[in-house]
Amino acid sequence: MLAKAAGRPVQRHPRIAKIRSRVQEERRLIRELQNRLAIPRAKVLLGPAAHMLDDVEGFFLAEHTLQEPRSRAELVKWLDYAEQCLTAAVQQRKLYEKILKKVT
Repeated sequence: MLAKAAGRPVQRHPRIAKIRSRVQEERRLIRELQNRLAIPRAKVLLGPAAHMLDDVEGFFLAEHTLQEPRSRAELVKWLDYAEQCLTAAVQQRKLYEKILKKVT
């Protein structure tokens, strides 16, 4: 049985859906940037940002992880960590995007 927060299954929590949507959008932006790069080595620079997104999806929002029992406060804190990781990925991509604009 799924863990519940605020009376609903955690998987259906609107904040989780929002984070997942943001992860997908960020993946799209990273792919677009990678596709614009002519230098293969430059594409590697975006690896850490992609790995952070993997952490958000594969660790923080993984079904088995979300099934663990948590209080409402614990879930809020857990999702805060997921969003912090997502924000770090966005910042990483923006930094490399800025750097690559200067050199290309």
